[in-house]
Amino acid sequence: MKMIRSLRALRLGLAISALLGCSASFAGLGDHFTSGGPDVSALQARSVAAVHASGANYTREQITLPGGGTVVEFVDAGGTIFAVSWAAPVMPDLSVLLGNYKSNFDAAQIAARQPGPNGQRVRGGGVFQSESSDWAVVSFVRPQSVHGYSYLRSKLPAGFDLAELTK
Repeated sequence: MKMIRSLRALRLGLAISALLGCSASFAGLGDHFTSGGPDVSALQARSVAAVHASGANYTREQITLPGGGTVVEFVDAGGTIFAVSWAAPVMPDLSVLLGNYKSNFDAAQIAARQPGPNGQRVRGGGVFQSESSDWAVVSFVRPQSVHGYSYLRSKLPAGFDLAELTK
């Protein structure tokens, strides 16, 4: 009886530590990329494909989402995720994609909802855009479709074309 309780306690302890250990280990914007890492499992990806363009000094890691759509993580030669983009029927988990920059996104959205100088709220027709000296995000929301991208200016590889984020 005592041994059964000990085994149950051990199992419970292992389960809790596994949950706690993986809950904060996402590789988001600005983090070091790990192929097939926790961000892939957090997004419940159906598939992952790495595409390295000839002569490019970065890799596109394309993640197919379970409900349709894709996420692309742009990874520099040193393994840092310098940009992310998404296109899906519903918004993917931005806390996974943006990592530490998710709080910047949330603050920018709150600021965008504040009344303008004449007390009017500015409406962007489903377009949200925010930027700071280093971080930028653009998001387009339409019925049954969301698209967007975010990047770190200081991490962009030399010669990187921002149009790559919308492909």
